[in-house]
Amino acid sequence: MKSYFIEIIIGVLLLFFSFMLTYIGMIFSNLWILVIALSMSLAGAMIGIRGLLHFLSKMFK
Repeated sequence: MKSYFIEIIIGVLLLFFSFMLTYIGMIFSNLWILVIALSMSLAGAMIGIRGLLHFLSKMFK
């Protein structure tokens, strides 16, 4: 049960850090930082959604 919460927290943290990298990339106008931020945001969203779906499937089983 706790592993689902860890997955959700990791997903949210990845999204937060990707927003921070996007801000830094916009300040310095660096395309590579923006590409890394995009990949981090996609990974964070997928991990968070997967953890949330696992949690909800266990709750309503």
